[in-house]
This record gives sequence, structure tokens and C-alpha cells, in this order.
Amino acid sequence: MRYSVILASIGAFLALASCTEVDTYTEIPANGEGIRISLDCGDIATKTTADGVGNENRIKTVDYFLFDKTDASTYPEYRYRGHLEPDVASNFTFYIHSALVEAKVYTIYVIVNYSGAQSDLGVLGQSDEPTDKRTIAQLDALLLSESTARTFTAAGVTPAAEEDLCLVMTGKGDVTVAPVEGKNIVGTASISLKRLTAKVTMDFYIKDQVVKNHGTVTETWVPLTDGKNIRVYLCNGSESVKIDGTSPSPLSLFDYQPNTDNTVISGKADYSTAFSSAAFYTYPETWTRGEREEPYLKLIVPWKCSRTNAGITTDFQKELYYKVMLPTSSFVSNYWYHLTLDVTQLGSSADEDAVNVTCGYQVADWGTNQDVSSTLAQGFYLDVNSGNLNLELVGNSLDIPFFASGDVEVLKDATYSVTRTDFITNATEDVTSSNMDAVTLSSSGDFISFRHTLDVNYDGASYDVSPYIFTFTVHLVGATSSWDKTVTITQYPPLYIDALDTGRGNNSKYTVWINNNTAESVNYHNVWDNNGSTPSPNIATVATADRYLGNMYKPETAVPTPSTGDNQNPILYTVTATKVALKVTYDEQTYDAVIGDPRAPETNDYNVLTGGGTALTNYRPASPDAKNVIAPQFMCATSYGKTIVMSYEGAVKRCAAYQEYGYPAGRWRLPTPAEVRFLQDLNKDGKIPSLFTVEKNGTRSMGYWTAGKELYTVDGFFNMNSGWTLGVLTSGSYGYLQYTNDSVINVPVRGSVRCVYDTWYWGDKHSTTTSNSWLGYKPNLNDDF
Repeated sequence: MRYSVILASIGAFLALASCTEVDTYTEIPANGEGIRISLDCGDIATKTTADGVGNENRIKTVDYFLFDKTDASTYPEYRYRGHLEPDVASNFTFYIHSALVEAKVYTIYVIVNYSGAQSDLGVLGQSDEPTDKRTIAQLDALLLSESTARTFTAAGVTPAAEEDLCLVMTGKGDVTVAPVEGKNIVGTASISLKRLTAKVTMDFYIKDQVVKNHGTVTETWVPLTDGKNIRVYLCNGSESVKIDGTSPSPLSLFDYQPNTDNTVISGKADYSTAFSSAAFYTYPETWTRGEREEPYLKLIVPWKCSRTNAGITTDFQKELYYKVMLPTSSFVSNYWYHLTLDVTQLGSSADEDAVNVTCGYQVADWGTNQDVSSTLAQGFYLDVNSGNLNLELVGNSLDIPFFASGDVEVLKDATYSVTRTDFITNATEDVTSSNMDAVTLSSSGDFISFRHTLDVNYDGASYDVSPYIFTFTVHLVGATSSWDKTVTITQYPPLYIDALDTGRGNNSKYTVWINNNTAESVNYHNVWDNNGSTPSPNIATVATADRYLGNMYKPETAVPTPSTGDNQNPILYTVTATKVALKVTYDEQTYDAVIGDPRAPETNDYNVLTGGGTALTNYRPASPDAKNVIAPQFMCATSYGKTIVMSYEGAVKRCAAYQEYGYPAGRWRLPTPAEVRFLQDLNKDGKIPSLFTVEKNGTRSMGYWTAGKELYTVDGFFNMNSGWTLGVLTSGSYGYLQYTNDSVINVPVRGSVRCVYDTWYWGDKHSTTTSNSWLGYKPNLNDDF
């Protein structure tokens, strides 16, 4: 919008004299001084129609506010407020008397054609009461509601008559007051006004005839242009806005009454019927293509049909409906959107089934000229996949639609990349070169084709478990790179892994906290539930075995060998199993694994497991009967959650009390035998590191507890259900005993634990408790461990 400085003149003073004077300081008396404020609407008094109806620059009222910019922090409210009613056709100048100002910098805030209550703007003149005045932020937040906002229509019908059109405009500018001897004007400011509405017009060209053949029947359709039977509506326009030009939430939407005042324009070859619609107005709004409240123009065209069948011709007429989809995703204040539409097809005979048509458009800052062709530059637009540029896919193919003002191409330059993750090294692999042809432009040129076949042969070891990430650029031919759209497709295999690096390294903070986070030994994290007693490392008596939660070595002091319970892997691995082909053997039987909920239907209360005085209640452990069940998506604890020997009862409770990296206690459980075997098979196939490292040292074996009191060892699953108990062996070491005929049989099998988390049920990190969760020893889950 053009800025101009309007000099003081006799005409300006005459304009003032014609105002309805409310403010006593707006006309400078003889030999007085003042600030001159010029309001600029642009050089052309734009109209809604070619015959001059509806003056878009009309200034009926002016509310202005004087703010002390220098002392804004001390005096946030306005210093002075004035109100004028000039009712002029375009630019306007007024004055503020110098008696109201000092030699400093002021901000002038102007609201033109405000249609709400004057009391919303505060009191006129000056006041010492802050409640009588407003800050700029308070003025900006004023809402033009349904009853006050639609000042751009006359009784809901467009176009508005000259005297009815009243667009709300705002402006702001700074003025420096510097008195000069012999000068009446001590400061000047030219404020460019910005309309809060956006303007929408459309040129539509209707094909002279459309011929349809149905077997032996020929139909010739010709548009009828008599009278005002062609109508245009704007649907889902916004009728509410804040004074600062932002949209309230939720939006208040409206539909215009039919606009029949269309101006005939010159047609083009085969389009002798052509019109330019009268202007529509809407306040700012943003939308996503395809949503229910997306704005559109409804076009209704009457057609005459001549149907010929076996040499006999009959005539009839129909009104056909078109839904003109907008090739943009927002309307912005003070911008003019001019659409161009070629109607080359028949519409629908029913409003609710209106035929969707797309159009081109041009856009420009509004107010410099009414001649579209000379003032609106070419408007480029490119909308890919309804504005959603981050796509997720489970499968091998995808068609991505787009809307564009011209030809597009998929760039195969440095912006094209394909990556996946190697979970053994936790490194990103670049596989771009072997996947250059996965993304192409369709032969029809109206959608992007994605074709990439995943390896899902689980009988071998080369199957895909990492999501592939495709990143590419869609370029609009003839436009600058600023119109480019970057699209990302994440392709998931049926069986896939996510790796979350907790970043621990040699951090001394870990997972389960000791004795309510009050004590720890030198080389161990000892976790008990007996209100503060700290046991000796590796020792638990038979009497306390059911309450023993196990020891965990500190990685920075422990030797990183499997026997110590430490492999220094800080990764949380999540496995999503939408498809498995796995057999699990235990109890000397082989079972097919199934996907389901491994948790027991009943809940447990562990009132002795307390952290900060909070008991663990409503805990759902793994079901002992879920031996062959694999959760749809579950996460395995890092190696820092791995313990050494403990009882099965202690393992259940340890998982109940376990928490890690923002995943709270009360949600972890023992893994099922099928889940342990599943993770070990993924390791065997080279997909992830070993998460359950088992070994046999002489006669001693180290294993992992699973649901149903199954101990996973190098020899498979060892059933500990019948006649086994935890205690001190005859050798003096700690392990399991079985009594037969009152004789002790030493079976030195040691049980460790590594818990899993049901992400399929609980989702991602949580920082607050629920009725089915317990935050345990570390309530602040936002901190890293």
C-alpha cells in the first residue's frame, strides 16, 4: 500500500469543518500549534463493482489514541483519545493540539469505522483513571463479533451500496514532536490504513457448449445468460476478527447470500459467456484442504439441454451446481484474491453433490488499483497432500495428490534422501543411491507416485525392521525455490524397531532408586522395600527373599561382562510386532507365538513398596498363562536396568517398582517367554544387540526371569514352578534349592531380570500419575536418570 504525506491546505481544513466534532482539540485555533495526522487509503477509491457501487476506502468514523512511546512502561494506557465522524470518500487528515503533547516520541493508533460500542475503547479525552483508558494490547484484543463484524454487507446481501459499505481499518505510526519557532505544525505522521478483511473476486468463463454422448443419444448443453440467473456464493467465510487482525478460536463462519450482480467481461475463444463477480469479503482464516469448514465459492449456472434420440430433439433446462475449491490455504487481512475459472464441464443437479472444480488465482496487496490484469502479479501456488507434508505409511505404495498453478517436478538432487537405522551400531544408513526410483511423478502429472517394496521374508535374516525415511522436494516449474514443498514419507515394515538413546554414558544416576533415594553402597544400587535397611551385596536371607529387589552394578565401576549384569547399552528398544512367525519351546512343548495382551486381568497392591509415602496399587503384572503371547508394541529396559540374582517374587516386584527415562513405575512387567525369545531371535538375525545375555560357568548358570516363573537360560526355559525355593546352597553360594525326600539338592541357577513396558497400552512418556500408575521412588520424571 502506498504511503503519502498530505500537506496542510485550505481543503484539509474544510474537510475538518465538515466533520461532526466530538473532540475539541482537532482543529487548530488561530496561531496555535498541533500534530498533523494523515490517513492513507491508497490513491484509488476502489469499488466493489465496475459501476462504482461500494466504496472500499470510505472513512465514516475515526477513533484515534495517543500513546507516550518514550514512557510506555510507565504509562501503558493511552494519553489521549479522540473520535471523529468525517464520512469522506478516501484519504483524511486531522490534527491533535500541541497542548496535549511534549517534546518526545508518540505512537498514534487509529481504528477506522469501528462498529462496536464506543465504551469498549475507553473514555474520550484525558483521564487520570487507568480503568478509563486502554493499552494497545487491550485494543488489539477487541473482538468484532457476529453482531458487529460484518460491516462489509448490507442486510447480508452483497454487493453493498455506496453508503452501506463500511470496512474496519486500522493503522499505527510514530510521530516526533519537535516545536520549531514560527511553525504551527510541531509533528507529522502519515499512517497507512490496513483493512481487516480480505477481498475475493472471480472471473469465470463458461464454455459455449458441452456435448455428451450416451450411446445413440446426443445431448448439447448451452449456458443460459439471460437476467441474473447465474449466482455465486462465498461459503464458510469468517465473520469475526480481533482488531489486531488475528482470528478468534473458534471461528464464526457464514455464507453470503447469492451474488447475482456479476459484470460481463470479454470472453475468449469458445467462452463467449464470461463474467466478473462482485466482491466478496471475509475476515482472516486458515484451513486445511478437505476439512468440513474449508471455504469455497459455490457457482450456480443454468443450462439448456437439447437431447437428440433417433432424430427427435427435445429441450429442457437445469440449474447445475459447482464447488470452486480455492487454491490457497488462508485468507490474509488487506489482501485481494482474484480467481480465474474455466467452466468446461457440467455441474451437479443437486447442491449437496456439487461438482468440485479448481481455479487459478492471483494475489496482491489490496488498494492500489482496481484493474486486475495490471496490478496483480502471477500467483503461484503448490499444495501437496492437502498441506500435510509428513506422511506415514505401512505398505509398499502411496499416491500423493497435489494442486499446482503449473507443471511440477520431483527434484532428484541433494534434497533427495533415503535413510534407515542400523540398530546394532545405532547409526543412520544412507541408502539413497539404491532407491532413486522410489518417488516419481505420475504419467498423468497430477499426483506423486511412491513405490518401494519392503523385505518381509522372515524365514531369512535380511528382512526389514527399520523404518525408511524418504525426503524429497516438489518443485513448481517456473517459480523460485521459495514455492518448493519438502515432503517426508516414513515407511514402516510390519515388524519394526525404534531405538531411543537415553544418553547415559557413565552417568551415576540410574533407574530404580534405593530406599526412597536415601542410601546406596559403593559398587551397587541395592533396592529394598524394608524402609531403609541396606543389605550386603549379593546376600539375601530366605526370610527376606520375597521382598528382595536385587542389586545393580554401577557401569563406571563394574567390569562389563555378562556375569556382572552390565553391558553398558543405554538404548531403549521398542519393538512393534504386527506380524510374527515364531515358535517358543518350554515345558518340553513347542507353541506358536501370538500377538495379544500379556497382562493378567487381576491387579495387585504392593503397599510395602513405597516411595515418598505412595503405595503401589492396581498394578497389573504379566500373566503366568501368557507364555506364548507377544505384546503388539513393547519396550525393553536398558542394560542399566539389568540386575543380578533375585527371587521370582522379587523380580515381579522389581518390575512393578521399576522406572526409567520418564516411563513411570507401575507400568513395567516381566517379559513373557515368547517376548524374550523374540528379542533373542532379532539379535541372532543381526537386527539388535543381545538384550538377554546368558552364560554357563561350570555348573552355574545365569538366567532371566519371565512370566509364569520361567527362567530363560542357555539351556532354554527352566521351569521353577514346582518345589523350588531361594536360599543359600551347601556350597555357600546363593541360588535355588529343591527338596526331595527331605534332602537338599543343590541346583545353582541364578535369576536376573530385565523388565518391559507396554507402549501399545501406555503410550509415550508420562509425567503424572493416574489411578493405574505409581510414580514410585522418583516422582519428577522430567529429569533424566
